[in-house]
Amino acid sequence: VLASGRVAEPLPESLQPQAGARQQAVMDYLRWGGFPPLYRLGATDEKRDRWLRDYVRTYLDRDVRDLADIRKLETFSRVVRHLAHDSGNLLVPSAAAGRAGVQTTTLQRFLRLLDMSYIAFVLPAWERNAHKRLAKSPKLHFWDPGILRTLTSNSGPLTGAAFESAIVAEMLKQAMNAGLSKDAF
Repeated sequence: VLASGRVAEPLPESLQPQAGARQQAVMDYLRWGGFPPLYRLGATDEKRDRWLRDYVRTYLDRDVRDLADIRKLETFSRVVRHLAHDSGNLLVPSAAAGRAGVQTTTLQRFLRLLDMSYIAFVLPAWERNAHKRLAKSPKLHFWDPGILRTLTSNSGPLTGAAFESAIVAEMLKQAMNAGLSKDAF
């Protein structure tokens, strides 16, 4: 609509309730993420919060650690939580490793693990020149806003960077579901 220069007409009254339901669905997604168990009939905010904490504890703190043969759970958990606070921001591995108290190689190993397990991903910077593209700092994003909020212990509104992560992740999910390339910048 914007590209064509036309102005969108307001929604007809018959669609107003649907628009309200859609808006609530978006708000719920941004708050809780997209895992189906969170939307079961009768799920309260307390149950959703507990489910997300249990998921983080079970999947990230146990299953991923076991799959990757991570010996020190505390280190992995600490790094993941530090990275969650960096979601939506430029990623400078040496600086992120320093903040998390690990070597850069350890941080990069954990990033690969988070990418393989669809928890987080690194989005390369865009530049026409491929050599410059490699030199620019990428951004880190988490796939699910509910998991991100749980890792950062954020019960309030999303920060701008976390909102950006939710939007970028959703756009990539839609592209992948449509059979388009996962490669994005």
